[in-house]
Amino acid sequence: MPRESAQPTVHAVVLWPFAQALRRLGLLPPDPGDVLGQDSQWASARVPHVQSQELLQWALEQSGRPDLGVLAAETVEPGHFELIELASRAQSTVGDAIETMSTLVPLLHDGVALKLERGAERSTLRVALSPGLTMLPAGYDFIVASLVIAARRQTLIDDLCPYRARFPYPAPAADAAAPITRVVACEIEYGAGALEIEIDNAHLAIRLVRANAKVGELLREAALELLPQDKESELATAVRAHVRNGLASDAVGSAVIARKLHMSERTLRRKLDAEGIGLREVVDEERKKLALDKVLNESLSMEAIASDLGFTTAQALHRAFRRWTGDTVQAYRAKRRAR
Repeated sequence: MPRESAQPTVHAVVLWPFAQALRRLGLLPPDPGDVLGQDSQWASARVPHVQSQELLQWALEQSGRPDLGVLAAETVEPGHFELIELASRAQSTVGDAIETMSTLVPLLHDGVALKLERGAERSTLRVALSPGLTMLPAGYDFIVASLVIAARRQTLIDDLCPYRARFPYPAPAADAAAPITRVVACEIEYGAGALEIEIDNAHLAIRLVRANAKVGELLREAALELLPQDKESELATAVRAHVRNGLASDAVGSAVIARKLHMSERTLRRKLDAEGIGLREVVDEERKKLALDKVLNESLSMEAIASDLGFTTAQALHRAFRRWTGDTVQAYRAKRRAR
């Protein structure tokens, strides 16, 4: 889930395309000084999410264009999103770019989270808002259209499109839906619980035209330094430590962890729930971290690694590794060697 904040904010570079779209429609956008403060600059300022939605509502009313989100996405020039965009488009593949974007998206909006969930044939990019936040349909349209347009630019494939897009708002009138349908060029569903973009795994493997793994890693690390660092609670840190130590013996259940922490299982679950932590997710995350490190040591057999991580067979580890990374172990090793 997105990082919880008293007042999530959006970077002004996300609002700028909407101002450009208004200008193209012959309308004057709000004065930046009125929106951000007289001493602020569009290039560095952040706006509360609630205020951004109020501005978007004003723009929709002034323009009478329900397709304003698509129009805004089409005004975005290459490089507009600065470091986060540079780091993403230097990655090796479309999938790598999406993973990087997902990690760095708080630089653009700290109330939004992107997560790419890998599947056997297709994967799903889910966009989640922090609890209590809402977004106008034009905002969701802008996210999807921007991602699709960026993917086409970075692959030079003009007809690259998702398999399906699910929007978390009611179906609009046919004429209002036409622009987003034209841009994404895929099956669209409305009324979903969250914004979801299904992508064929073959498309995730497409190489980017500006791929440069070393540059991409450097840019990604530079961008990560700009992210706010959330301090993990003592409980979460302790749970992770016990999970890591218990993986090999499969001593990672809530009853075992609670006993090690000298509390009841019910109390542990209540405290983890209060912090938004799922024990199953923690176990999966710790397995993944250790697996990514251990498979690079080619002197270790897959059977030994599987045993260390609590998998019953090497085949089970291979399946989990593919789910985590979208790659086979061999492909992952080859990519790391190439860096």
